[in-house]
Amino acid sequence: MHDNSIDRTTNGSGLVKNLEYKQLQEYFLVDDFGNQTKFKVPEFAAILKWAKKNEVVLTIDIKRSVAVEDVVKAIKKSKAEDDSIIITYDLEQSLKTYKLAPELMQSVSARNQKEFDGLLASGIPTKNMLAFTGTRLSSYSLYKNIHSKGIRTILGTLGNLDNQAEARGDYLYNEWKEKGIDIFATDRPFEVAKTIKAYK
Repeated sequence: MHDNSIDRTTNGSGLVKNLEYKQLQEYFLVDDFGNQTKFKVPEFAAILKWAKKNEVVLTIDIKRSVAVEDVVKAIKKSKAEDDSIIITYDLEQSLKTYKLAPELMQSVSARNQKEFDGLLASGIPTKNMLAFTGTRLSSYSLYKNIHSKGIRTILGTLGNLDNQAEARGDYLYNEWKEKGIDIFATDRPFEVAKTIKAYK
């Protein structure tokens, strides 16, 4: 679950921490428009199995109430290391994840040169990194420096930048790509894909 409660994503109500998995199974997931689907809330192990079977790469956002150790253990048990990227939010979390699972890719926070320099000095191999550069555009020099180390960049366009593209034109996604963005974290994946494909 992304949220602390099930109110937005299911036809039920309540905080996740107060519900047993059996109780969660009483509800159905809803789509982005609030329409009830035929799907129930899956367990993490089932998602890992599905990703492995369908060759899907997951970016796994670990919530504060969940231990990184438990997530890593589940990934290893499912042999889904090649299908999993752990999202980390600071250097301490990145180092802990690397110590637990040096084979896993991480989405690391590199919103500015100072954060990026800290990552480079951390001892975490650059081959383990995807650089999340934030939800605002950074300087061209940051993207260039990240690319010079063989690391791909991620820009979070969800929210403000997606709204900007929707209002001004989807061509902006291609402009951002040209500035050095490799991966878009977006609420508009079809528009991003269509725009980038059109400019190839």
